[in-house]
Amino acid sequence: MSRRAASLVRCAPRPHRWFFTSIHSRAHELACPTRITQGHYIGLLETTKRTTTYGSSNTAPGRSWLPWTLLALGGGIAYAEPLQDSLLEKDTGLKFPLVLDDGTSTIVAAGPRLMTPLKVKVYAIALYLRNREQTMSRVAMQWSSIHDTTELISRTEFWDALRLDASKDGFTVVLQVARQVTGKHMQVGFDRALVKRVRYAAKSLDMPGGKDALRILNRCFLEKGTMNPGCKIELGMSGSSELSVTIDGKVYAEISNPAICWSIWDMFFGESPVSPETKEQVARSFLASL
Repeated sequence: MSRRAASLVRCAPRPHRWFFTSIHSRAHELACPTRITQGHYIGLLETTKRTTTYGSSNTAPGRSWLPWTLLALGGGIAYAEPLQDSLLEKDTGLKFPLVLDDGTSTIVAAGPRLMTPLKVKVYAIALYLRNREQTMSRVAMQWSSIHDTTELISRTEFWDALRLDASKDGFTVVLQVARQVTGKHMQVGFDRALVKRVRYAAKSLDMPGGKDALRILNRCFLEKGTMNPGCKIELGMSGSSELSVTIDGKVYAEISNPAICWSIWDMFFGESPVSPETKEQVARSFLASL
């Protein structure tokens, strides 16, 4: 055990019991002893509006179980810090709510968007699934034989299956700005990432109209203008073709086009994602649910 892991063990609260289970399980009777490993595990937080307790064996009415994820980083341990009602993305220091305002979209994982080679922190990304437990369970039935993060990340079929299943109920990619940017800067970044993807969708996937849809998306960023730290961009998708663009609570566009929906998913979770870190954390969360 590393010094950092040992330190975490010494400093950790000593509740009556600890529970470890998958990200989507609500089995309250799976009790395990406290442990810290140089990997990752999911703990469960019992949360109420005012208090957060660790590992209580009693579940009062109205309380819910939410994920606490420890992530391996090199030889030590880094983590997305559990807060009462949010998840702290460690690289950017930005917080994401565990559940969106719709009350049904629950966070899967979060990661940073870093501009190379200086790794400038641009924004943080979080994936939310509506009816997450059901989606994760359905996809897990097909991929339960894989237990290696690197292998899962490389399996294009898995990410296609996750996208298709998540689209049935709907999913949202939330971006939170880490540093002040102009709408033009954000528009240029998205355009560079998406234009080649909508072209591919038109030629190879029989999904026309992506360029026009991308123009509408670009106008949303330009209309918003300056985005200050903490500004939230919500890209909500449902079915195979419906995209809702919301920035700081205001709906800027409703777009119906399968090419732009596929391209946005591919931008974040395809073979060459703009944030490999976010894709990795989604893979880790999925593996933890098996």
